[in-house]
Amino acid sequence: MSVHLVLGLVFLVSLFVAPSIAIYAYLVSRPNRAAHREGDLLAAVVLVAATVVLGLLALARLGAISLVSVWLIAAGALVGSVFVLRRQAVESAPLSTISQMRTGLLFAGGVVIIAAPALWTIFGRLDSLNRISAWFYWQQIQQFISVGGFSGSSFEWGVVTAAFEHHLAFTALGAATAEASGAASSLAGAQAIRIVAGLAMPGSAYLAVRSWRGGRWAAVGAALLVAAISVTATKPIGFVPEGLGHILAMLTVGLVYPALIERSRAAQAALLVGMVATTQVHGIAATFLYLVVAAALLAFVALPDTGRSSRVRLVFALGALSIIGALLVGQTLGARASDAAILSDAAELDADGSDPTWEFVLWANTRGRLSEAELATTPPDNGELLRNSFTRVFIRADGWWIEAGFFLALAAAGVYGAARHGNRSLFPLLTALLAVLFVVIAGAALSLPYDTYVPRRTGLQRLVQLWPISAAVLGPLLVDRLRKKEPLTALLTAAVLLWLVAAGGVTSLNRNHATREQVRELAALPVPDGALILTNGWTQGAIAGMTSGGIGLLDGQAPYLNPELLPLSLEMLADIREFFIRPRGNSDIPGKYGADFVLVAQRSNAFGGARVYSASDDRLDLTRTLQALYRSDNYTLYSVTD
Repeated sequence: MSVHLVLGLVFLVSLFVAPSIAIYAYLVSRPNRAAHREGDLLAAVVLVAATVVLGLLALARLGAISLVSVWLIAAGALVGSVFVLRRQAVESAPLSTISQMRTGLLFAGGVVIIAAPALWTIFGRLDSLNRISAWFYWQQIQQFISVGGFSGSSFEWGVVTAAFEHHLAFTALGAATAEASGAASSLAGAQAIRIVAGLAMPGSAYLAVRSWRGGRWAAVGAALLVAAISVTATKPIGFVPEGLGHILAMLTVGLVYPALIERSRAAQAALLVGMVATTQVHGIAATFLYLVVAAALLAFVALPDTGRSSRVRLVFALGALSIIGALLVGQTLGARASDAAILSDAAELDADGSDPTWEFVLWANTRGRLSEAELATTPPDNGELLRNSFTRVFIRADGWWIEAGFFLALAAAGVYGAARHGNRSLFPLLTALLAVLFVVIAGAALSLPYDTYVPRRTGLQRLVQLWPISAAVLGPLLVDRLRKKEPLTALLTAAVLLWLVAAGGVTSLNRNHATREQVRELAALPVPDGALILTNGWTQGAIAGMTSGGIGLLDGQAPYLNPELLPLSLEMLADIREFFIRPRGNSDIPGKYGADFVLVAQRSNAFGGARVYSASDDRLDLTRTLQALYRSDNYTLYSVTD
């Protein structure tokens, strides 16, 4: 483990963990709080996390993120923590007891065990990133650091275009962590964020169930299930904004019960701040969070209990304040986290009825020349997209019956528990059912106005695929409230088995990396800073991230939703693929796009996860405009001479 990675981890810990412990210690020292410590802890964690997100975003907007400033922030957080802990120690010291220490150690150890596959994946390859899109976000962070803020423009697909400004909070956090490591250009900052995220996802599920007053074993079951669900197991360690958004959303969902049922002011405040902060991290995660909270608010109003007017007032106040807060923060900081806003620029069907977004998917993900039959392939319809979201839940759990049987059993347990225990189980049951219904309806509503593949997929797949999170968290809670050991034992057994199956799926993500040998070769290629490199594969940001200073001609975000870049990218991909198939007949293509070098990968994933197009060195060697500079079993590098 490098010293830079350690420094990055220390920075993240000082920002999140230490202040959270201090606030928690202060909260539990108050009278009458002993029975609700998990809710207080969760409120403290969410308040700190949300403040960090919004604070770093504000600093980034001011261009104030630097090596000095981030360590001053961390030092301030640590000093404040010590002050609060000292004050709490004078009044009361519940955290100093053996019981509290044992509980904390058990929690930390349990999270590490459940997150072990994710951590194994990260530590196994600290020299690389396991998602091709992660390289794009890393390059956005590097660009932010180099210019001292958001530049407003970006070099993608060989042209200068408007910068991708939909995940500024993620860029700000990445830049701060990279600066804190003292080696901003290394991957230490990215790896530190991945490690913390890998631990935070199952930990947040545990705290959420405990905050909803579930038992410890039910919380363990929820953490295991979250670690087995595809989207929550892979996104957090993939170094993408969506993963961090899911974590913050999960933590915030845990505050619903103490905020509504127990009327905790701390939980209500943290719930509001958490919802607002999530809107600045990722639109899909924020949409999911608001839908789940809306389901909980409706279930809360519908409870057969007295005091309905006071409940309606509370629901209205929380809903209105969260929406107003999100709008104000978005306007003030200029963040554009909403994926709905991105969809407003979505491409439409061409005059001949063809789908340009589907055509890009085909061009970017096939190895050879596309035949007329392949180009005529139609994208999945809405029904197929929806079915995929309900049948591809657990990693490597083949067969729709696994997911269907598991969640039907949870639903049956919930119905039985509600019938037996009334309001105590009715609230989480109604919340879970309404949350799934709301997510499906919202996903359909988000997709139906569009005809092309990518915007339809955003709602019907990327949003709807989050539905199992509600069941995974609230399901174990419902089973726990049956007050019988057998159902909970069965649930835990199933959760452990699913986690064991998923563990292999998570660790297999290392196959998406370039090999260590390939990483070393790319870093040592004889290319000068700023050289434009044509590759036989769409690289997003891998060339800029993995070479010593080159820029990939095909580096750039997926242009599905950029009406200016999409036609250009389709033309480039068609030209470049033709060049690699018949290089002598298309020798002008590299010069047409201003390439200084041509880099050919021989193996899939050699560019950090991207598929590579078929290319022949024998044919390229005969091209008069190319001169071979470097050749190995992995790569061939040519300079463009004309």
